[in-house]
Formats: sequence, C-alpha cells, structure tokens
Amino acid sequence: MIYAVDRFFSVANIGSLLPFLLCRLHQFPFRLQPVTLVIIVPAAVLKPDVIRTLLNLSPQAHIRNFTVVFVGISTCSHLAPRFCFSSTLRTFPKLFIKTLKLANAVFLVLLILLVIPNVQSMELRHLRYFAAVAAHGSFSRAANQLHLTQPALSRQVKSLEEEIGIALIVRGQNAISLTSAGEAFYEEAKDILARVDVAVRRIKTRPPGEKLRIGYVHSLTAGIMPRVFERFQSYNKDVFLELSDLTTETMWQRAAAEQIDIAILPKSLEARFKGFQWVELQRLAPVLVVSKKNPLAKLTRIRPEKLRDKMLFGLGADKYPEYVPRLQAILKPFGVRPQLRNHTSEDIAALFIALEAQAGMAVLTEGVLPMLPSTLTVIRFSPELAPLLIAAGTPTLRPNPHSEAFLKILLEEINKSSRRKR
Repeated sequence: MIYAVDRFFSVANIGSLLPFLLCRLHQFPFRLQPVTLVIIVPAAVLKPDVIRTLLNLSPQAHIRNFTVVFVGISTCSHLAPRFCFSSTLRTFPKLFIKTLKLANAVFLVLLILLVIPNVQSMELRHLRYFAAVAAHGSFSRAANQLHLTQPALSRQVKSLEEEIGIALIVRGQNAISLTSAGEAFYEEAKDILARVDVAVRRIKTRPPGEKLRIGYVHSLTAGIMPRVFERFQSYNKDVFLELSDLTTETMWQRAAAEQIDIAILPKSLEARFKGFQWVELQRLAPVLVVSKKNPLAKLTRIRPEKLRDKMLFGLGADKYPEYVPRLQAILKPFGVRPQLRNHTSEDIAALFIALEAQAGMAVLTEGVLPMLPSTLTVIRFSPELAPLLIAAGTPTLRPNPHSEAFLKILLEEINKSSRRKR
C-alpha cells in the first residue's frame, strides 16, 4: 500500500509529522498493515542548509523538492507498542510538533489514509448514524430522525468505535458528549457526507446517456464482475453500466418486460427467455459447502454417495426454481436422493448464515469461492458431479450496441481466472 502526498503542508515544517505519528499511532488497538508513506515538500519551506547536511551535499547544491519516504509503519504489540521505521535518509533532524492545530490536522489525515482503508466493515451509514447522534446530542432524538430504535442506533455507533479503536462518545444518563477525538471525527464525517450528497445530486441531475443493463447471479460471477466493470468503463466512459444482482426468476421477469440487455445465468434456463441468443461463458464444478463446525469439514474430497443419509440446506424454489431439480439430476447417477430442509434459504447470504448457525452443508458451485465466509469451507466431489454451464443471453432483435464489447471483456476475464486456478 503506497500513499503519496504532494506538497503536504506547504506552510508547515515537515518536523511536525514524525513525532505526532509516533505519539498517536500507538493508540489504535489493532495492527496496521505495512505501508509506504511518501511526503514531498517544497524545499523553500525548510532550511536548505539542514537538508544539504542531511544528504551530505555540497553547499552549492540546488534543491527543488525534499522527499521523505517511510517504509513499514506498523504497530508491533498491543501492550508494549513500538514502531519500526526504515527510511531513504540515514539521519533525521530533531523534530517537534509546532502547534496543536497542526497536530490534530496531521492526526486526521493519518486516520483517513492509514486507518479507514483497513476498516473492512465500516459503511457510509455508520458515519450518518454517528453524525446524527453528534448533531442531536442524544441517541433518542437521533433514533427518531433516522427511524431506528435507540438500542439499534447505540449498537451501530458502538460498532463504529470498535472498528476504528477510538472512543468517540461519552454516554451520560440523559445526554451524550463527544470526546476530543469524536469532535474531530465529527467534522470529518460531516465533510465526507456532504461530498457524498453532492456526488449523488450530480449523478441524479446528469443528462441521461447510453445505458447497458446487465442482470447476473452473483454466486456465478463472484470475483470477476468488478474487473469487467472497471475495464469496460475505462473504454466506454459515457456508457452507464446498470449491474443488477438478481435471482433467476427476477431476471426472467425483466427480460420479458424488455428491461435487460444481458442476462447471465445457468444455461439450462435459456428456454424460458424467448427471443434471446446465447453464448457459453464457463463451466462450474459443484462443491459441498460446509460449516467448519461440521465433522465433514476435515475432508478435502468426498464421494457423492456419502450424501445419501445427510440433511442438506439449499436455495428456495420461489426465487431459484432450478436449484432442486438440478441437484436431484446431478446426484441421481450416484443413487442419492437429496434430503433437503423444509425451509430453504432465500438467497446465498441467508444460506451462508444458516450453514454457520446450524453446522450445515449445501451443494453449490465453485463460483461461490470468492464470497465464502471464513466460517465455511469447501469439499470437492470425487468423482466430480456434472458441471453447471453458465451462459450470457442478449435480445436477438434489438441488442444493445455495447453488449458485444462487454461480453468480450467478460470472456477474457473468465479465461484469466480459469488459468490462475490451474
């Protein structure tokens, strides 16, 4: 991870950065990822003689910019933190924090650059919840405005504090107050939310342009679609991509209403999509997804016959009508009639939760591997079950002119992914 900051604090001495980094970063109760921080400062704001001495240059040397590179900033211990620095410079001058305002500014910048990118579960709603509580000075008034219960709002703000490792709010009996870190974070949160609101307004008021509407089943394209999206947009900046993670039933309904340009789903369902032409994308092998608490989790391979007396979880027939018939078809050659729970899950996320909670198992495809929670694992079948063919369909009569370019990129990324697996 590399952060480059050009002309960082052009009116301040670079000496204010390092000690503040040393005295503040130890407050975070989690380990930071290794980073490289590059700071470029105009030499005019420093003492040229000091720089020449540090770099062992002649008195006549002309200096345009002064660059400091820190590599490997990390907390090494929870209880006895220390810091590991290596630098392109052999020697550092004595450095001091000039003002409290500058120290706070540096702290906030480091928080944004170093901490927030590493917080995996922080979402925009967490900032909105915290900002509402800070603005109202009360959980109850903020909860009323947000249409949430007070305990739910309190849990969300507590989750935010735990994620960044800093107390933001002091909870009183009838009111709350912000800590010093909370006040600083509140100012940053308001700025972020204001920018988001501006961006949303700009998008909504933007003149309508060309659009490519794509429906797909996330579990069949996990890990691939973001790369396809990025590549397509780099070549077609004026085309708005409308990506919709849909169930197969919803996708069919949108296709019938001419509200979809590309449908990506199991090839066995193509007969339902009248007036579509199809291209095969890939073949996904069925796998057994099990909770790590399940006794079978220790296996790396399993024979299909082993499922004969096992209770399986699955996907609901309302949204995934093809799931149960296909499961029965691929297990039938092995003399297995799958035993399914009465209440199967509405979607993949709900299915994962059920597997974790009840130490269960489900037959899915290897397409779910990139989205698998750490509490679940995959066991491959030996011999392998019949693969699931994935295809992309486009309307035959009025295809979107951008569909071909999108499908070309999609096929290239699928082929790259397949080569990496081998």
